[in-house]
Amino acid sequence: MTFRFRKKLRVLRRHLRVNANRAAAGIEFAFLAPVFFTLLLGIMETGILFYAQNTLGYAVQTTGRLVRTGSAQGTAYASATKCSGSGVVGAYTSSQQWFKDQVCCGISGLMTDCTNSLHVNVQNYSGGFGTNFSNSTDVNGNLLAVADSYSPGAPCDVVLVRATYNWTVITPVLSFFLVNMAGSQHLLSATTAFRNEPYTSGAVC
Repeated sequence: MTFRFRKKLRVLRRHLRVNANRAAAGIEFAFLAPVFFTLLLGIMETGILFYAQNTLGYAVQTTGRLVRTGSAQGTAYASATKCSGSGVVGAYTSSQQWFKDQVCCGISGLMTDCTNSLHVNVQNYSGGFGTNFSNSTDVNGNLLAVADSYSPGAPCDVVLVRATYNWTVITPVLSFFLVNMAGSQHLLSATTAFRNEPYTSGAVC
């Protein structure tokens, strides 16, 4: 009887030890899981953010070439064909809306809120680069989106194309490092500057 009791007691102790190890592992995972998944989400969002920045930069470079070659200035916006992914309903109401939509179509696979978050500013300077740029920060040091404007200029004018996109940061811990404007948002920005080509007959730069 004593031998059987001791044997059962040893078996019971082994089961208790296994269950204790499992419980300890479960408690450790409960403590580490939030940190792990936050870190994982942060890595993913940071990667997507860098990709979005490059996408916006490429879209600005591509659409800026439309201005540089005179293609944008010669486009009849009211009858222009919309590009894939356009969010504009009906005909374009202005050349500014048309040009902004060209930028939107370049980023629409990743950044979908072109109406409220995307801002495009196109300014020309006939005598070279000017100094009347809009302020880039507010009184609290937060970055500001550019004002929507479209002035592509004439042949040989210097043109500055700027685009910004308000990206909402969703990872709680990263918001302290990534947020650079009001409203828990990170401002993506892209710029290209160039001199327009002499795309009309007789134009000499």
